[in-house]
Amino acid sequence: DFVYGKVLVMLGRADEAIQPLTKVITADPKNAEAYRLLGTAYGAQYKTKQALEDLNKAIELNPDDNESYFSLGALDMRLENYKSAVDDIDKAIAHYKPKAGQEDQPYYQGYLTRAAAFLELGKAAKDPAEQKAAYQNAAAEAKKLVDKLDSKNPNHTIGLAAALFSRGVAERMLGQYGPAIRTFTQAIELRTNAAVSESTSAFLSDVYFRRGICFFEIGEEKMAISDFEASAHLVTDDPRANLWEGFTYAKLGEYQQALRAYGDAIAA
Repeated sequence: DFVYGKVLVMLGRADEAIQPLTKVITADPKNAEAYRLLGTAYGAQYKTKQALEDLNKAIELNPDDNESYFSLGALDMRLENYKSAVDDIDKAIAHYKPKAGQEDQPYYQGYLTRAAAFLELGKAAKDPAEQKAAYQNAAAEAKKLVDKLDSKNPNHTIGLAAALFSRGVAERMLGQYGPAIRTFTQAIELRTNAAVSESTSAFLSDVYFRRGICFFEIGEEKMAISDFEASAHLVTDDPRANLWEGFTYAKLGEYQQALRAYGDAIAA
């Protein structure tokens, strides 16, 4: 039942995982991992009360398990409790121990999720000083991961590009458009040289889109349009790049092109 329930959680079949994992806990009330998996399954079903109870029980039984802290932080993110998410992910990072043979792999998920939590804190903040501090923390968190990775190590390429993207988003939110453009460019170069996959296309589309916004903000409209076109070409069912292309053409007074771009956004 334990292995079956764990596999179901990993496959995203949370509704099916609850019954076998509940049976495991009934037979073994001190099985911390079963509580964590059950909490994760309840969280995926938006059954928040049960999820919190089981994840906290998992931590009570095994306070050194970084995955339980991470799962709790991920649940806090979903509930928009971003301050709690920051604290929980911090504990996940502190308790992280790499697997044997992977000692050179830092805790990508932890650093990137903590940076994301800081970004959301910034978006939610009403006070400009709090907002700025949150975005600065997001940039710093991403930089921690960047500093742990070797750009010449092919095993670090995807993680490094993701960290750079996260830092670039924070820089953009801080109004640091020049640094953000340079950071996004580094991320593009890394992933462009990596193996092409569907995830690569989605990632590059998002980076081109956000770099395009930075170009727009500094008055480099032609470069912005180029990035928006690249973004839309890579992912055809996301209207954002076409929409911003329309904004940019309208800013330039090229209204026929703006209408075409807006039409593409509607179609997407």
